[in-house]
Amino acid sequence: MAKYHYQFKPLLLPGVLFLIGYPAFTALLILIFKISLLERNILIGLYLVCSLGILALWIYGRSKHLEIEESSLLFCSLSGEQKIGSEEIRRIAVYTSPKGKEIVQIKTYSNNDFYISDVYFPFPELMGDLEQFVRSHSIRSNIA
Repeated sequence: MAKYHYQFKPLLLPGVLFLIGYPAFTALLILIFKISLLERNILIGLYLVCSLGILALWIYGRSKHLEIEESSLLFCSLSGEQKIGSEEIRRIAVYTSPKGKEIVQIKTYSNNDFYISDVYFPFPELMGDLEQFVRSHSIRSNIA
């Protein structure tokens, strides 16, 4: 059984920059334009809402992972677990995005699509294990 975690580091830098930069930008606006108390409270409220959103994304990203078991794929997150048995998988296809990133599409017989991209770490090992999973269960695929 292999376990691959979701990388949320690409989300971390913009979030930290916002959490640091927004108060500085707001303070600059307050000093330059002498905005009213109502406008100041609205800006503070926006900051708090966005901060809570960033925190929620961070917690959700931390909980996300993918497990490749002997006869199934298990997608886990705070919203629950979704187990896909090898008999439910209709096709696994690898596509390349216009930016050159690989995206794996998993189609099931119940017409649900699942996507795996390079945000799961370590992605090369994930692709190797997925290729082995496809071979061992004779799943239709374009994985070379």
